[in-house]
Amino acid sequence: MNSLESRFRPISQVRVQTNGIKPHTAPSSAMPPPPVPSMPPPPPPSLSSEGAAATAAKSPVKELSYTEKRDLWVERIKLLTDATIARAEHMQLAQEVEKYQRLVRSARYNGISEEDQTRLNDHLSEVTGRLDAKKNDLNKVLPRLIDADFWGTTVNSPPGMDEFRKEVHNIIADLSKNMQKLHEKYEELRTKATVAPESHMEIDPPGWQTQEGPPTKRRRLSSGEATIAMDARDQEHTRLAKENQLLRDRIAALEQQHSTSGTVIEATKAEIQALSAAVQSYITQAPVLTPPPPPAPLQQVPSLEEILSRIHPSLIQSLHDDMEPLLLNTHQTIQTMLQEQLNHVYTTLLSKMTPTMKTVDVVAAWMERVRRGETFVDNPVQSHNAQ
Repeated sequence: MNSLESRFRPISQVRVQTNGIKPHTAPSSAMPPPPVPSMPPPPPPSLSSEGAAATAAKSPVKELSYTEKRDLWVERIKLLTDATIARAEHMQLAQEVEKYQRLVRSARYNGISEEDQTRLNDHLSEVTGRLDAKKNDLNKVLPRLIDADFWGTTVNSPPGMDEFRKEVHNIIADLSKNMQKLHEKYEELRTKATVAPESHMEIDPPGWQTQEGPPTKRRRLSSGEATIAMDARDQEHTRLAKENQLLRDRIAALEQQHSTSGTVIEATKAEIQALSAAVQSYITQAPVLTPPPPPAPLQQVPSLEEILSRIHPSLIQSLHDDMEPLLLNTHQTIQTMLQEQLNHVYTTLLSKMTPTMKTVDVVAAWMERVRRGETFVDNPVQSHNAQ
């Protein structure tokens, strides 16, 4: 499959490069140039009598194998591709020559300096030379294309070729749509630039003679590179948008967790404060001492109320002395448990909030750099984790 893709890749590239290309027209000037007849393409060379006789005398073609049929079609497609490219480049060079000839014959030509006229004439001569060279290349390709069989040979698609063909067709269709949109945008911008008033005639800057290849071909390659760059930029924007959304969701979840943990911590603090106040109040509360009752007569047996009233202060004091160590120990134990629980909750919450706070700081710094227009890394979170 890789060999097939390498064989058929030039076809898709040629279709993408030649699909929807509009001829470049020179901007309109104040005075319309005189009509110039368009240069016709070079006539195809006539078949030689020897080639015709050889074609007529060919023996019946034997049945070819699948590999031979495939190679035959690959060679024919390559020949068609070369002829199509040569034809397109020849037409573009002819249009460029016609444009410069129209410029030389226009009234504005006499208004420029002699140096600019010399440069323009030299450039016209150089483009005319390239047009003649391209015409010779086209004349070399056409005889090979004419001598080849029209239909070649039929070849059945290998297993899996239909899916590959559909995929290639879909890719070419998408690229054609993108190229059409790009050319429409280019035509719109070129129309706006043409309509805008011009203060002087645009002359090619120094060094244009050292440029290699036809300008129109460079424009086509630039359009393809611009399409690839825009697709890559769209993919990068989509990936960054997904990562940004994931970070937003993560931050929202961490904020929700932080809010829940804060509520639990506040409730725990309230309980600790209430228990501390109750224990402190109980410990610091002084025992109530009642005055001793008047001594009863010796002859009279004390009643139960009198006995209770007499032993009540001592009993309260004894209970207070016995319970105070136990209460102090219980208070210390409760305070230690609450302190450990508070430390555990604080440590857990801090360990969970630290990555969130760092992530928020990184995202904020990244957004500030984006706002200032500085260069930023593709993934700020991964870069921070790597640090």
